Amino acid sequence: KVVVRAHSRIESMVDRLPPRLEQFARSLIPTRECYESIAQQAKTYGCKAVPALAAALAGNSNATLRKVAARALGLVDSLDSLPLLTRAVREDPDSGVRNDATLALGWMTCPRATPALVDALTHDPEPYVRQNAADALRVLQDKRAFPALAAAVQA
Repeated sequence: KVVVRAHSRIESMVDRLPPRLEQFARSLIPTRECYESIAQQAKTYGCKAVPALAAALAGNSNATLRKVAARALGLVDSLDSLPLLTRAVREDPDSGVRNDATLALGWMTCPRATPALVDALTHDPEPYVRQNAADALRVLQDKRAFPALAAAVQA
């Protein structure tokens, strides 16, 4: 049953992928490794993968799939991914998804991610999400983050 459900979930996502990526995704077993492979392939296909990954991040009940979509959007490194990832950092109920969205924003090195990363640093209940937000903010070197980083060091 679990494999059937995972397969149907990936089928709906795969249907929206570029043809070569769709063929690749369909050739794999629908496991976590499959999802990770899709994330790696997303980097190759760039912005063409954003709509399908956005749908997976925003509208899927499977937290593993949302995590992989967040990572893939970070790898794609498209400004179109920024609002999707910032929403996931602030609103996703799964701490793993918030964490992976935080990592993805750090990979993008876009100063427009600073407010969401500061929110994660100062408000997320999970220490590992806060740590990854701090790491991403250090990479960004955005002066707007310095007060939050200083407060986190003192806490």
